[in-house]
Amino acid sequence: MRTNIPVYVVLLLFVSTALGTYWNPSFEKYDHNCNQLAHQGVALSFDDSKNLNGWNDTRSYFTQNNITATFFIDHWGHHTNEQSNIIKGLHDDGHEIGFHGSNHKKYADYLRNNETAMSYYEHEILSGTQLMEEAGYESESFAYPMGSRDVVIDALVLQNYSVLRGIRWNAHGSNSWSTFCEDGGVFRALSLALLDSEPDVIYDELHQLSGEERTLLLYGHSIGDEPGELDLNEFQNIVDIMGESNIPWLKMSELGHE
Repeated sequence: MRTNIPVYVVLLLFVSTALGTYWNPSFEKYDHNCNQLAHQGVALSFDDSKNLNGWNDTRSYFTQNNITATFFIDHWGHHTNEQSNIIKGLHDDGHEIGFHGSNHKKYADYLRNNETAMSYYEHEILSGTQLMEEAGYESESFAYPMGSRDVVIDALVLQNYSVLRGIRWNAHGSNSWSTFCEDGGVFRALSLALLDSEPDVIYDELHQLSGEERTLLLYGHSIGDEPGELDLNEFQNIVDIMGESNIPWLKMSELGHE
C-alpha cells in the first residue's frame, strides 16, 4: 500500500487551505481528450456492510443470471463471523469486493467540522484499507460514502485505488454515469432507486449501450421486498434488456484497464 504524497497533491492541499476552501472546478467529461475508451457494459455495485444478509439471500439469483457485481464494504475489522463468511461467499462467487471507507463517514462532514482532506484520507482510507488487506482482500475500487467527494480527496485516494465511484449529483471532476471514456478514474453512478420513480432513465441508457463502446454505472444498497429495497422483479427488466443485447456485466476494477 503506497502512502507517499506526490508534490502536486501537497501543493493542491496547500492552496486549498490558504484560500479557505476546496477547489471545485467546472465539470469536465474527459471525453474531449480521451486516452482510454470505455468498455461496453454495465458496472453494477452495491454499498454498505449492513446489507450483507440481503445480498447473501440473493446470491443464487446473481449466479443463475450470470451477474457480476462489485460489493463495497465498510467497517473492516468489525464484521461478525457470519458477515465475514458472507463476504467470502460473494468473493468466491466471482464478485468484486470493494472498499467503502473505514467507518462509513461522509467526507463533507469532515470539512464542516474543520477537518481536512488529509485527515479523512488517513482515518477513513488508510486505516480501513490496511484492515481490508489483513482480512485477505485487495481492491482497486473505492466508493465514497453518500457520494461525498471533491478533486482534493480524489487526488489522495487515487494513490491507493485506481477506480473511484461517486453518485449522480456530484459531477465535478468525474466521468458521467454513462461514459465513453475512462480517463481520470473517477466516475458517477445512477441509483437503482430510479426503478421506483424514473425507470425509463435506466432503460433508455441500457438500450443506447447496444453497439456502443460505453459503460453505464448503476448502484444500489439493500435487496429485498421492503420499501426502499431493490425489488428483483423490477431488476429483472435490466437483466432481460442486457441479455437481449448481449451487454456484459463489468466489475468496477475493469474500468480504466485495457
